[in-house]
Amino acid sequence: MVLIVSSLHNMCIVLFLAGVFPAPGVLQAQTDPVQEAEYQVEEELPGRERVDLLLELVLELNRGGEFEESRERLDEALELSDEIGYQEGYLRVLALYGDFYLNQGDHISALEVARQGLDASAGYPEMRMELSGLMANSYRMAGEASQAMRYYQDAIQLADSLDNEREVAVQVFNMTAAQKMLGDQSGALENLYESLQFAESEADSAFMAVILNNIGQSFNELQDYEQATGYLERSEELSRLSGYRTNLLRTLVNQGVSHAEMEDHDRASGFYLEALELAEEMGNFTTVIRVNYNLGQLELSRNNLELARDYFDRSMQESRDYNFQEGIIYNSIGYGELFQAREEYDMAGQWYEEARSLAGELQLVQLVARSMEGLYQTQRDAGNYPESLQWLEQLRELEDSLRTEERERMRSEFETRLNLHQSEEENQLLRLRQEEQEARIRYQRAWIYTVLVALLLLAVLALYLYRNSNLRKGMNRVLKERHREILAKNDELDRVNAVKDKMFAIIAHDLRGPLSSLQSLIYLLREYDLSKEELHEIIDSLEYKLHSNASTIDNLLAWAKSQMQGIQLDLRPVNLNSAARAVISQVGVQAEQKGVELTVTVPNKLEFLADYEAVKLILRNLLVNAVKFSNNGDRIELVASEIGDSVEVRVSDSGVGIPEKDQSRIFNSSIHSEPGTMREKGSGLGLWLCKEFVEKHGGSIRFESKVGEGTTFIFSLPLQPEPG
Repeated sequence: MVLIVSSLHNMCIVLFLAGVFPAPGVLQAQTDPVQEAEYQVEEELPGRERVDLLLELVLELNRGGEFEESRERLDEALELSDEIGYQEGYLRVLALYGDFYLNQGDHISALEVARQGLDASAGYPEMRMELSGLMANSYRMAGEASQAMRYYQDAIQLADSLDNEREVAVQVFNMTAAQKMLGDQSGALENLYESLQFAESEADSAFMAVILNNIGQSFNELQDYEQATGYLERSEELSRLSGYRTNLLRTLVNQGVSHAEMEDHDRASGFYLEALELAEEMGNFTTVIRVNYNLGQLELSRNNLELARDYFDRSMQESRDYNFQEGIIYNSIGYGELFQAREEYDMAGQWYEEARSLAGELQLVQLVARSMEGLYQTQRDAGNYPESLQWLEQLRELEDSLRTEERERMRSEFETRLNLHQSEEENQLLRLRQEEQEARIRYQRAWIYTVLVALLLLAVLALYLYRNSNLRKGMNRVLKERHREILAKNDELDRVNAVKDKMFAIIAHDLRGPLSSLQSLIYLLREYDLSKEELHEIIDSLEYKLHSNASTIDNLLAWAKSQMQGIQLDLRPVNLNSAARAVISQVGVQAEQKGVELTVTVPNKLEFLADYEAVKLILRNLLVNAVKFSNNGDRIELVASEIGDSVEVRVSDSGVGIPEKDQSRIFNSSIHSEPGTMREKGSGLGLWLCKEFVEKHGGSIRFESKVGEGTTFIFSLPLQPEPG
């Protein structure tokens, strides 16, 4: 049985994500339970008895942390179960394989064997209960708390149906880790205390030790370290008495965290060193890596920089030897903090960047955020305020994204529960209808037998059924018509909701940037004495972003209006030179700040019939796009001329050009935006709006582009468009 123990502290890695719990029963202190189990296994016994004894030995080995020998015995039990066709033994082997993988931190393999076992567990409710718990623990370790809660509930329901109170208590206890992930701290603590009361009533010392350890860890997370140490000391005592070395190791590490946070460095070091010795003896390499990292953090907090470096070196070397990616990320952050303490800011930045890059590849967003915070602090301490501001903005943007994802996760979980509830109601309704239909059939048969007695009654009944059938057909036609009307209304609602969702997405991703930048600027102004040059540099950057955002707002309003009301043109004479100059006054600030030369060649008297605001929107979006993908020293030209009965406008730049793979997405109505040469963002609507407004005038638009040489957008509008 797997009991979950989880936490990530802001300084130390809390080491254990899962620990193996003993099989049901009371575990008392014994002289040498492993030796006794091994002696029984060596006896010549029939196949099933030998499998059962092998699995009992595996449980004892797991309690003592002898995982390698445990794996060998599991292999033997699996082979024998297959050989004699012992299905229940085979399922028990799979469950213990899952426990083994979880204790090694391999939740992917644990999920595989749990699924394999559940698929083969029909007719074995007790094993299905245990495998559901394994599936829940595996999902919890994978960070999928909602899925974990689903399987915990399945395991609890199965245990309850089997009147297995102890298994109910174990699964409720296991579930507390998923509850904490979902933010239900109070509910998790309540379940922990309930589990503790059950374990005390059963005098189950091993179960008590694990629960006490988890309660202590929960108080660590709540930063109530005095309370934590009381529970952890009791857990340590029970673990030593029962010989439960895996839980003893967890308890030693958690006590190290408690005392490190209380700045009792000597005692913290003592717990960590004892844990390190025990982990090395048990051959648990991930624990060795993590404890060395924690010791490095401890010495860093004591300003023993050389000793801290030594521990980080050991942890990093082991992480690379075993390809333990999480250990590499944590130690890279540790090196960053170490070099930052030494005021070697370039080296600190390199290590933080390495941690950020690897954490990003593995989608460990919390570690990405921690690396960004280190980069922000390093640049701030080095006096590089503009770059520090950029990292602070990115960090806040990531934190906003995490909060949004959390809200989406909770919404999704609520919808899932609601859908399950609705499905149950629909199934119940179908069952009631089926019972009603069966009763009706029995009733009709009785009538048929009765009607056979008299032909007259049969004729009357036939007429009645015929009329009833016509009535049902008429009602069905009415219901089908109403159904079509409802579907049409739903389609309209879906379209309106799609417009709303797209608008909110743009607002969330693109309109918050300048406000976040302004907040960051105010923070730097309040916290630091900036020079005049630094202040001008930051203000210029903020002005550039605000001008860019004004264009985004214009596009958003135009797009929303077109979606909700359709594009309506206000045709009147337009002087193209005046419209171009008005747009240049807006876009020129962005071009000047990027060092891009912008020239306009438009005849003064070039006039045609068009919507003045629409023409400005087209020109502005094409020029803004050209500036966005140009570098310092590049050139942008706007040239217009009258050709036949049309006006042709060309916007050319010498920027980066459009890759072939992206050219098919130009003018697409879906939201897609690539960052500019200075990481500028956009809504992804600009070029699509250009196409919509050009074609509404009866014109056409196209582009020519080559990577590294630049891009030219060409559009033409009729001098006298047809109204409509």
